[in-house]
Amino acid sequence: MNHQFPTSKFNDFIISVETASVGNKQEPSKKPRIQKVLQRLRDVQANENCYDPEVVSIGPYHHGKHEFQKMEKLKHERAKELLSSSRCDANLEDICTMILGKVSYLRTCYADDFNQFDDYKFAAIMVLDGCFILNFICYWLYENRDEERRMRDNFIMGDLFLLENQLPFLVLEELMSKIYIGNRTNARQQLELTDRRVEEQNTIKYFIDLQTVPPELTPLPPFILGILCQPYEQPLHLLDCLRTRLGGGFQRPDYIWRNYQWITRSVKELKAAGTVFKREYTHVLSEIHFKPGLIFAEFSLPGIVINNSTKSMLLNLAAYEMCPDASIDYEIISYICLMDELINDVDDVKELRSKEILLNYLGSDQQLADLFNDMSIHLKPDPKIHYLVKFEIKKHYRKKIALTIVSFLNTNFTSWTSIGVTAASLALILASIQTYFTVFPRG
Repeated sequence: MNHQFPTSKFNDFIISVETASVGNKQEPSKKPRIQKVLQRLRDVQANENCYDPEVVSIGPYHHGKHEFQKMEKLKHERAKELLSSSRCDANLEDICTMILGKVSYLRTCYADDFNQFDDYKFAAIMVLDGCFILNFICYWLYENRDEERRMRDNFIMGDLFLLENQLPFLVLEELMSKIYIGNRTNARQQLELTDRRVEEQNTIKYFIDLQTVPPELTPLPPFILGILCQPYEQPLHLLDCLRTRLGGGFQRPDYIWRNYQWITRSVKELKAAGTVFKREYTHVLSEIHFKPGLIFAEFSLPGIVINNSTKSMLLNLAAYEMCPDASIDYEIISYICLMDELINDVDDVKELRSKEILLNYLGSDQQLADLFNDMSIHLKPDPKIHYLVKFEIKKHYRKKIALTIVSFLNTNFTSWTSIGVTAASLALILASIQTYFTVFPRG
Protein backbone atom coordinates (compact mmCIF):
# COMPACT_ATOMS: atom_id res chain seq x y z
CA MET A 1 0.00 0.00 0.00
CA ASN A 2 1.47 3.34 -1.07
CA HIS A 3 1.12 6.31 1.25
CA GLN A 4 1.07 9.78 -0.21
CA PHE A 5 2.51 12.53 1.95
CA PRO A 6 2.36 16.23 1.25
CA THR A 7 5.64 17.34 -0.30
CA SER A 8 5.82 20.19 2.19
CA LYS A 9 6.37 17.68 4.99
CA PHE A 10 9.74 16.85 3.47
CA ASN A 11 10.87 20.42 2.87
CA ASP A 12 13.07 20.73 5.95
CA PHE A 13 14.61 17.31 5.34
CA ILE A 14 15.26 18.01 1.64
CA ILE A 15 16.82 21.39 2.39
CA SER A 16 19.08 19.91 5.10
CA VAL A 17 20.38 17.25 2.69
CA GLU A 18 20.80 19.54 -0.30
CA THR A 19 22.65 22.19 1.69
CA ALA A 20 24.88 19.76 3.57
CA SER A 21 28.58 20.34 2.92
CA VAL A 22 30.43 17.40 1.44
CA GLY A 23 33.88 16.74 2.86
CA ASN A 24 36.80 17.25 0.49
CA LYS A 25 39.68 14.84 0.96
CA GLN A 26 42.10 17.54 -0.13
CA GLU A 27 41.03 19.92 2.64
CA PRO A 28 43.37 20.40 5.60
CA SER A 29 42.63 18.25 8.63
CA LYS A 30 39.92 19.55 10.88
CA LYS A 31 40.96 19.46 14.51
CA PRO A 32 38.43 18.69 17.23
CA ARG A 33 37.17 20.74 20.12
CA ILE A 34 38.10 19.89 23.70
CA GLN A 35 35.59 17.29 24.84
CA LYS A 36 34.91 14.23 26.94
CA VAL A 37 36.51 10.88 26.22
CA LEU A 38 34.27 8.49 24.27
CA GLN A 39 32.32 6.24 26.61
CA ARG A 40 33.41 3.03 24.88
CA LEU A 41 37.01 3.86 25.78
CA ARG A 42 36.06 4.54 29.37
CA ASP A 43 34.22 1.21 29.51
CA VAL A 44 37.48 -0.76 29.15
CA GLN A 45 38.04 -1.83 32.74
CA ALA A 46 41.81 -2.20 32.40
CA ASN A 47 42.06 1.46 31.30
CA GLU A 48 39.35 3.07 33.45
CA ASN A 49 41.77 5.16 35.53
CA CYS A 50 43.58 6.70 32.57
CA TYR A 51 41.23 9.55 31.66
CA ASP A 52 40.42 11.40 34.92
CA PRO A 53 42.83 13.74 36.72
CA GLU A 54 44.58 12.33 39.78
CA VAL A 55 45.75 15.54 41.40
CA VAL A 56 44.61 18.73 39.66
CA SER A 57 41.73 19.83 37.45
CA ILE A 58 42.51 22.08 34.48
CA GLY A 59 39.71 23.81 32.58
CA PRO A 60 35.96 23.54 33.15
CA TYR A 61 35.24 19.79 32.84
CA HIS A 62 36.42 18.76 36.32
CA HIS A 63 36.30 22.22 37.92
CA GLY A 64 34.76 22.35 41.39
CA LYS A 65 34.96 18.63 42.15
CA HIS A 66 35.49 17.93 45.83
CA GLU A 67 38.60 15.78 45.35
CA PHE A 68 40.51 18.70 43.79
CA GLN A 69 39.72 21.41 46.34
CA LYS A 70 43.10 21.17 48.08
CA MET A 71 44.83 21.74 44.77
CA GLU A 72 42.71 24.85 44.13
CA LYS A 73 44.52 26.50 47.02
CA LEU A 74 47.87 25.48 45.54
CA LYS A 75 46.83 26.85 42.15
CA HIS A 76 46.13 30.25 43.71
CA GLU A 77 49.54 30.17 45.43
CA ARG A 78 51.34 29.25 42.21
CA ALA A 79 49.47 31.94 40.25
CA LYS A 80 50.43 34.58 42.83
CA GLU A 81 54.03 33.37 42.72
CA LEU A 82 54.14 33.86 38.96
CA LEU A 83 52.23 37.15 38.76
CA SER A 84 54.37 38.77 41.47
CA SER A 85 57.64 37.66 39.86
CA SER A 86 59.85 39.64 37.49
CA ARG A 87 58.52 37.48 34.64
CA CYS A 88 55.17 39.29 34.68
CA ASP A 89 54.72 42.86 33.45
CA ALA A 90 50.96 43.28 34.00
CA ASN A 91 48.62 43.21 36.98
CA LEU A 92 45.98 40.55 37.54
CA GLU A 93 43.06 42.86 36.74
CA ASP A 94 44.48 43.71 33.31
CA ILE A 95 45.11 40.03 32.57
CA CYS A 96 41.56 39.10 33.58
CA THR A 97 40.14 41.86 31.38
CA MET A 98 42.27 40.65 28.47
CA ILE A 99 41.01 37.04 28.79
CA LEU A 100 37.42 38.20 29.36
CA GLY A 101 37.55 39.81 25.92
CA LYS A 102 38.28 36.38 24.41
CA VAL A 103 35.67 34.39 26.36
CA SER A 104 33.16 34.07 23.52
CA TYR A 105 35.79 32.43 21.32
CA LEU A 106 37.24 30.34 24.16
CA ARG A 107 33.82 28.83 24.84
CA THR A 108 33.69 27.58 21.24
CA CYS A 109 36.90 25.60 21.85
CA TYR A 110 34.88 23.21 24.03
CA ALA A 111 32.22 20.75 22.89
CA ASP A 112 30.07 21.54 25.97
CA ASP A 113 28.59 24.98 26.58
CA PHE A 114 29.26 25.22 30.37
CA ASN A 115 26.32 27.53 30.95
CA GLN A 116 26.75 26.97 34.69
CA PHE A 117 29.69 29.39 34.48
CA ASP A 118 29.01 33.01 33.56
CA ASP A 119 31.62 34.81 31.47
CA TYR A 120 33.44 36.21 34.50
CA LYS A 121 33.72 32.81 36.17
CA PHE A 122 34.75 31.15 32.90
CA ALA A 123 37.46 33.80 32.37
CA ALA A 124 38.66 33.33 35.96
CA ILE A 125 39.05 29.57 35.37
CA MET A 126 41.06 30.26 32.22
CA VAL A 127 43.34 32.80 33.95
CA LEU A 128 43.97 30.76 37.11
CA ASP A 129 44.63 27.48 35.30
CA GLY A 130 46.70 29.17 32.58
CA CYS A 131 48.91 30.89 35.16
CA PHE A 132 49.26 27.59 37.02
CA ILE A 133 50.46 25.83 33.83
CA LEU A 134 52.98 28.57 32.96
CA ASN A 135 54.32 28.62 36.52
CA PHE A 136 54.61 24.83 36.42
CA ILE A 137 56.57 24.97 33.15
CA CYS A 138 58.95 27.67 34.43
CA TYR A 139 59.60 25.87 37.69
CA TRP A 140 60.10 22.51 35.96
CA LEU A 141 62.59 23.94 33.46
CA TYR A 142 64.58 26.41 35.55
CA GLU A 143 64.06 26.06 39.29
CA ASN A 144 63.23 22.43 40.01
CA ARG A 145 65.52 21.92 43.01
CA ASP A 146 63.02 21.14 45.78
CA GLU A 147 62.81 17.32 45.95
CA GLU A 148 59.43 17.31 47.74
CA ARG A 149 57.89 19.71 45.23
CA ARG A 150 59.36 17.72 42.33
CA MET A 151 57.74 14.51 43.59
CA ARG A 152 54.34 16.24 43.74
CA ASP A 153 54.88 17.82 40.33
CA ASN A 154 55.50 14.39 38.80
CA PHE A 155 51.85 13.56 39.53
CA ILE A 156 50.68 16.94 38.24
CA MET A 157 52.60 16.38 35.00
CA GLY A 158 50.39 13.43 34.00
CA ASP A 159 47.24 15.49 34.54
CA LEU A 160 48.40 18.17 32.08
CA PHE A 161 48.03 15.76 29.14
CA LEU A 162 44.50 14.46 29.70
CA LEU A 163 41.91 15.20 27.00
CA GLU A 164 39.34 16.49 29.50
CA ASN A 165 41.98 18.59 31.28
CA GLN A 166 42.96 20.95 28.46
CA LEU A 167 42.97 24.73 28.09
CA PRO A 168 42.79 26.36 24.65
CA PHE A 169 46.34 27.26 23.63
CA LEU A 170 45.10 30.79 22.96
CA VAL A 171 44.86 31.27 26.75
CA LEU A 172 48.55 30.45 27.13
CA GLU A 173 49.39 32.66 24.13
CA GLU A 174 47.57 35.63 25.63
CA LEU A 175 49.14 35.10 29.04
CA MET A 176 52.60 34.76 27.50
CA SER A 177 52.18 38.20 25.95
CA LYS A 178 52.35 39.50 29.55
CA ILE A 179 54.37 36.73 31.23
CA TYR A 180 57.81 35.75 29.95
CA ILE A 181 58.62 32.02 30.24
CA GLY A 182 61.96 31.97 28.37
CA ASN A 183 65.41 31.61 29.95
CA ARG A 184 67.33 34.62 28.63
CA THR A 185 68.44 37.49 30.84
CA ASN A 186 66.47 40.65 30.06
CA ALA A 187 65.11 38.93 26.93
CA ARG A 188 61.75 40.62 27.34
CA GLN A 189 63.31 43.97 26.53
CA GLN A 190 65.56 42.62 23.75
CA LEU A 191 63.10 40.53 21.75
CA GLU A 192 60.45 41.80 19.40
CA LEU A 193 56.97 40.55 20.31
CA THR A 194 56.84 38.15 17.33
CA ASP A 195 60.28 36.69 18.13
CA ARG A 196 59.35 36.40 21.77
CA ARG A 197 56.21 34.44 20.94
CA VAL A 198 58.17 32.07 18.72
CA GLU A 199 60.74 31.55 21.48
CA GLU A 200 58.06 30.89 24.08
CA GLN A 201 56.28 28.40 21.83
CA ASN A 202 59.63 26.65 21.40
CA THR A 203 60.03 26.66 25.18
CA ILE A 204 56.75 24.77 25.47
CA LYS A 205 57.91 22.30 22.78
CA TYR A 206 61.12 21.80 24.77
CA PHE A 207 59.12 21.21 27.96
CA ILE A 208 57.04 18.57 26.15
CA ASP A 209 60.13 16.95 24.62
CA LEU A 210 61.55 16.48 28.12
CA GLN A 211 58.57 14.24 28.88
CA THR A 212 58.84 12.16 25.71
CA VAL A 213 62.46 12.03 24.54
CA PRO A 214 64.48 9.09 25.95
CA PRO A 215 67.13 10.22 28.48
CA GLU A 216 70.13 9.55 26.22
CA LEU A 217 68.60 11.68 23.45
CA THR A 218 69.09 15.17 24.86
CA PRO A 219 66.15 17.37 23.78
CA LEU A 220 67.11 20.41 21.75
CA PRO A 221 66.98 23.67 23.74
CA PRO A 222 64.40 26.26 22.66
CA PHE A 223 66.75 28.51 20.66
CA ILE A 224 68.00 25.50 18.64
CA LEU A 225 64.42 24.33 18.08
CA GLY A 226 63.71 27.77 16.67
CA ILE A 227 66.54 27.40 14.14
CA LEU A 228 66.00 23.77 13.10
CA CYS A 229 62.25 23.29 13.33
CA GLN A 230 59.93 24.55 10.66
CA PRO A 231 57.06 26.65 12.02
CA TYR A 232 53.80 24.77 12.13
CA GLU A 233 50.18 25.54 12.83
CA GLN A 234 49.52 26.78 16.34
CA PRO A 235 48.44 23.85 18.55
CA LEU A 236 44.96 23.78 20.01
CA HIS A 237 46.21 22.84 23.48
CA LEU A 238 49.09 21.03 25.21
CA LEU A 239 47.80 17.56 24.26
CA ASP A 240 47.65 18.63 20.61
CA CYS A 241 51.21 19.95 20.87
CA LEU A 242 52.30 16.62 22.38
CA ARG A 243 50.68 14.73 19.51
CA THR A 244 52.45 16.91 16.96
CA ARG A 245 55.82 16.28 18.63
CA LEU A 246 55.26 12.50 18.87
CA GLY A 247 53.40 11.94 15.62
CA GLY A 248 55.74 13.85 13.38
CA GLY A 249 53.09 14.40 10.71
CA PHE A 250 51.97 11.45 8.59
CA GLN A 251 52.68 11.92 4.89
CA ARG A 252 49.91 10.30 2.88
CA PRO A 253 51.35 7.82 0.36
CA ASP A 254 51.48 8.88 -3.28
CA TYR A 255 50.86 5.32 -4.48
CA ILE A 256 47.56 3.57 -5.07
CA TRP A 257 47.01 1.36 -2.07
CA ARG A 258 44.64 -1.53 -1.62
CA ASN A 259 42.56 -1.81 1.49
CA TYR A 260 44.44 -4.79 2.88
CA GLN A 261 44.85 -4.97 6.64
CA TRP A 262 47.64 -7.48 7.06
CA ILE A 263 48.35 -8.84 10.50
CA THR A 264 51.92 -8.23 11.61
CA ARG A 265 53.71 -11.22 13.10
CA SER A 266 54.99 -11.10 16.67
CA VAL A 267 58.57 -10.12 17.43
CA LYS A 268 59.44 -13.75 18.17
CA GLU A 269 58.00 -14.96 14.85
CA LEU A 270 59.70 -12.21 12.86
CA LYS A 271 63.03 -12.89 14.55
CA ALA A 272 62.69 -16.59 13.64
CA ALA A 273 62.12 -15.48 10.04
CA GLY A 274 65.41 -13.58 9.98
CA THR A 275 64.28 -10.13 11.10
CA VAL A 276 66.81 -8.08 13.03
CA PHE A 277 65.31 -5.37 15.25
CA LYS A 278 67.00 -1.99 15.42
CA ARG A 279 66.29 1.18 17.31
CA GLU A 280 65.65 4.45 15.50
CA TYR A 281 67.19 7.24 17.55
CA THR A 282 64.16 9.51 17.41
CA HIS A 283 61.14 10.20 19.60
CA VAL A 284 58.80 10.38 16.59
CA LEU A 285 56.53 7.33 16.81
CA SER A 286 55.76 7.28 13.09
CA GLU A 287 59.45 6.66 12.21
CA ILE A 288 58.98 2.92 11.59
CA HIS A 289 60.77 1.17 8.73
CA PHE A 290 61.14 -2.39 7.45
CA LYS A 291 64.03 -3.08 5.07
CA PRO A 292 63.96 -6.56 3.52
CA GLY A 293 67.16 -8.25 2.36
CA LEU A 294 68.04 -11.40 0.48
CA ILE A 295 67.82 -13.48 3.67
CA PHE A 296 67.66 -11.14 6.64
CA ALA A 297 65.50 -8.05 7.15
CA GLU A 298 65.88 -4.98 9.36
CA PHE A 299 62.94 -3.65 11.37
CA SER A 300 63.58 -0.16 12.79
CA LEU A 301 61.37 1.25 15.55
CA PRO A 302 61.67 4.42 17.65
CA GLY A 303 62.76 4.13 21.26
CA ILE A 304 60.08 4.93 23.83
CA VAL A 305 60.26 5.35 27.60
CA ILE A 306 57.61 3.28 29.38
CA ASN A 307 56.78 4.53 32.88
CA ASN A 308 53.73 5.04 35.09
CA SER A 309 52.36 7.88 32.95
CA THR A 310 52.92 6.35 29.48
CA LYS A 311 49.65 4.43 29.33
CA SER A 312 47.53 7.44 30.28
CA MET A 313 49.43 9.70 27.88
CA LEU A 314 49.06 7.39 24.87
CA LEU A 315 45.41 6.59 25.59
CA ASN A 316 44.48 10.27 25.87
CA LEU A 317 46.26 10.93 22.58
CA ALA A 318 44.24 8.06 21.09
CA ALA A 319 41.03 9.47 22.58
CA TYR A 320 41.91 12.84 21.04
CA GLU A 321 42.36 11.28 17.59
CA MET A 322 38.97 9.54 17.96
CA CYS A 323 36.99 12.71 18.72
CA PRO A 324 33.83 12.58 16.54
CA ASP A 325 34.32 16.10 15.16
CA ALA A 326 37.93 15.50 14.06
CA SER A 327 39.52 14.45 10.80
CA ILE A 328 43.10 13.97 11.97
CA ASP A 329 45.24 10.96 11.15
CA TYR A 330 45.34 8.03 13.56
CA GLU A 331 49.12 8.18 14.04
CA ILE A 332 49.18 7.34 17.75
CA ILE A 333 46.36 4.79 17.50
CA SER A 334 48.17 3.04 14.64
CA TYR A 335 51.40 2.95 16.67
CA ILE A 336 49.61 1.41 19.68
CA CYS A 337 47.94 -1.23 17.50
CA LEU A 338 51.19 -2.10 15.72
CA MET A 339 52.96 -2.59 19.06
CA ASP A 340 50.08 -4.78 20.23
CA GLU A 341 50.54 -6.99 17.16
CA LEU A 342 54.28 -7.23 17.75
CA ILE A 343 54.00 -8.01 21.46
CA ASN A 344 52.28 -11.26 22.43
CA ASP A 345 54.28 -12.26 25.50
CA VAL A 346 57.33 -11.49 27.63
CA ASP A 347 59.74 -12.94 25.04
CA ASP A 348 58.68 -10.23 22.59
CA VAL A 349 59.20 -7.56 25.25
CA LYS A 350 62.64 -8.95 26.14
CA GLU A 351 63.81 -8.71 22.53
CA LEU A 352 62.60 -5.11 22.12
CA ARG A 353 64.05 -4.19 25.51
CA SER A 354 67.42 -5.73 24.61
CA LYS A 355 67.51 -3.46 21.54
CA GLU A 356 66.51 -0.44 23.70
CA ILE A 357 63.37 0.05 21.65
CA LEU A 358 61.40 -0.27 24.88
CA LEU A 359 62.98 1.50 27.87
CA ASN A 360 61.11 -0.17 30.70
CA TYR A 361 60.76 1.94 33.86
CA LEU A 362 57.36 0.42 34.59
CA GLY A 363 58.20 -2.92 36.19
CA SER A 364 58.20 -6.47 34.88
CA ASP A 365 58.19 -7.47 31.21
CA GLN A 366 54.76 -9.00 31.74
CA GLN A 367 53.41 -5.63 32.91
CA LEU A 368 54.72 -4.03 29.76
CA ALA A 369 53.21 -6.72 27.53
CA ASP A 370 49.86 -6.29 29.30
CA LEU A 371 50.10 -2.50 28.89
CA PHE A 372 50.15 -2.62 25.08
CA ASN A 373 47.59 -5.42 24.91
CA ASP A 374 45.17 -3.47 27.15
CA MET A 375 45.67 -0.15 25.36
CA SER A 376 44.64 -1.52 21.96
CA ILE A 377 41.14 -2.57 23.09
CA HIS A 378 38.52 -0.72 20.98
CA LEU A 379 41.23 0.95 18.88
CA LYS A 380 41.32 0.50 15.11
CA PRO A 381 44.40 1.65 13.17
CA ASP A 382 44.45 3.56 9.91
CA PRO A 383 45.63 0.90 7.39
CA LYS A 384 47.36 3.58 5.29
CA ILE A 385 49.81 4.58 7.99
CA HIS A 386 51.85 1.37 8.22
CA TYR A 387 50.77 0.02 4.85
CA LEU A 388 54.26 -0.26 3.33
CA VAL A 389 55.79 -1.67 6.52
CA LYS A 390 53.18 -4.43 6.74
CA PHE A 391 53.39 -5.12 3.02
CA GLU A 392 57.17 -5.64 3.23
CA ILE A 393 56.79 -7.82 6.34
CA LYS A 394 54.25 -9.99 4.55
CA LYS A 395 56.54 -10.39 1.53
CA HIS A 396 59.54 -11.23 3.70
CA TYR A 397 57.65 -13.73 5.84
CA ARG A 398 56.48 -15.57 2.74
CA LYS A 399 60.03 -16.21 1.55
CA LYS A 400 60.10 -19.96 2.22
CA ILE A 401 63.73 -20.25 1.12
CA ALA A 402 64.79 -17.53 3.58
CA LEU A 403 62.82 -19.17 6.39
CA THR A 404 64.53 -22.50 5.68
CA ILE A 405 68.01 -20.92 5.66
CA VAL A 406 67.38 -18.96 8.86
CA SER A 407 66.00 -22.06 10.56
CA PHE A 408 69.14 -23.97 9.51
CA LEU A 409 71.39 -21.21 10.87
CA ASN A 410 69.50 -20.99 14.16
CA THR A 411 69.64 -24.76 14.60
CA ASN A 412 73.29 -25.28 13.70
CA PHE A 413 75.01 -22.12 14.91
CA THR A 414 74.95 -20.53 18.34
CA SER A 415 77.07 -17.50 17.52
CA TRP A 416 75.53 -14.62 15.59
CA THR A 417 79.01 -13.92 14.24
CA SER A 418 79.07 -17.38 12.68
CA ILE A 419 75.57 -16.86 11.38
CA GLY A 420 76.58 -13.54 9.84
CA VAL A 421 79.60 -15.03 8.08
CA THR A 422 77.60 -17.99 6.81
CA ALA A 423 74.72 -15.76 5.70
CA ALA A 424 77.12 -13.48 3.85
CA SER A 425 78.63 -16.51 2.11
CA LEU A 426 75.19 -17.79 1.14
CA ALA A 427 74.20 -14.36 -0.11
CA LEU A 428 77.35 -14.25 -2.27
CA ILE A 429 76.60 -17.72 -3.68
CA LEU A 430 72.98 -16.82 -4.43
CA ALA A 431 74.02 -13.54 -6.04
CA SER A 432 76.55 -15.41 -8.21
CA ILE A 433 73.88 -17.88 -9.32
CA GLN A 434 71.52 -15.01 -10.18
CA THR A 435 74.28 -13.28 -12.17
CA TYR A 436 75.08 -16.50 -14.06
CA PHE A 437 71.48 -16.98 -15.19
CA THR A 438 71.27 -13.30 -16.14
CA VAL A 439 74.30 -13.64 -18.43
CA PHE A 440 73.50 -17.17 -19.64
CA PRO A 441 69.70 -17.46 -19.60
CA ARG A 442 68.27 -20.93 -19.97
CA GLY A 443 66.97 -21.82 -23.44
